[in-house]
Amino acid sequence: MMLLKVAIKEILQNIRDVKTIALMTLMPIASILILGMAISSAFSHSGTVSMEDVHVEYLVEGEKGALTTGFENIMGRMLTDDRHLVEVDDRETSLNRIKNNAIACLVEINEANQSISLYKNNRYNTNGSIIEARLRTYMNHINAVYAIKGVDTELPEEMPLDGGERDNTITINELDLEEPVSAMDYYGVAMSILFVLYSMSVQVTRNINEKKKGAMNRVLVSSIRKRDILLGKVLGGVTITTLQFAFVIATTLFIFNVNWGTNPAYTLILMFTFIIMAISIGTALGVVFNSEDKAMAVLHVFIVMVALFGGSYMPLTDLGVFGEVGKYFSPIWWSVRGAMETIYQGDTGTLYIAMGINIGIALVFLLLASWRMTKKEGLLHG
Repeated sequence: MMLLKVAIKEILQNIRDVKTIALMTLMPIASILILGMAISSAFSHSGTVSMEDVHVEYLVEGEKGALTTGFENIMGRMLTDDRHLVEVDDRETSLNRIKNNAIACLVEINEANQSISLYKNNRYNTNGSIIEARLRTYMNHINAVYAIKGVDTELPEEMPLDGGERDNTITINELDLEEPVSAMDYYGVAMSILFVLYSMSVQVTRNINEKKKGAMNRVLVSSIRKRDILLGKVLGGVTITTLQFAFVIATTLFIFNVNWGTNPAYTLILMFTFIIMAISIGTALGVVFNSEDKAMAVLHVFIVMVALFGGSYMPLTDLGVFGEVGKYFSPIWWSVRGAMETIYQGDTGTLYIAMGINIGIALVFLLLASWRMTKKEGLLHG
């Protein structure tokens, strides 16, 4: 009962602060709109695409022959750096790199059957389609040569065909759904997750102000259990923040037409765990620190670091090895990745990991806050 009273008190305090609620609700909506419109060309399939940073891997089955040599020659003319064309021997590793958008495509060359299979991820960029088009031209040329020389190159009838025309030497395998992700789709999800973190500052400020006014002191010396105080604050913060971002998500869904997946419940539950994590961190920092300046300094460093390694400010490839390692420590990276894989691939594996990470971080900070609240003298006079 006391837990609910504390939670209701927190909710009423938030509701009275109309300016803060309006700011925390409108800022993510404005950011999604601006980024979605400004960067839409980067996600467009109709714009000019540079091949300066296109990476292609290829695997040869059998002894290298004329088919492989010809492929290496045409790729060498297309790609600006020899390092961008790499021969590999591990097919599964390359397929994972395609899914992670680390390379444009994998080309599998079978010298015995004189066939080529192309694996691409067309959802994130058009480079795979450019490579595909060039390979089709190359294989059409090979087919013509074989036809002139009278060589029989017929392959099994069940080989998939594209565009209604028989192409008996090249197979295209797309590793994603047909529907591409737009800039508005991506930023609608990514910015909604990122801006949840800024709700932490509200919790920090409110708890430290309660200390300064003596309200926290009076509550701590009362008969209310400290566990109820802590969980009540978290419950109140989670409730009001969930309502705020429900409005944000509804706006992206019905006005911006952001794709939240065929079953958005998965992504919404992920968002809810992210909100729990953010409110728990904000509450804990507000309890641990007595100085708002120090708490905000820690808070902003935390937000900048997890956003940086979450890919919110720049592509992780620009950070080199730091980005590749640091992303695993960023709850934003896990949450955005989990949401996007669930929405566009129907794969909830990463989503469950992200939810576990969010709840785990929340529990760690709540335990820290609980420990601090047991040190009543330090909390009251520190």
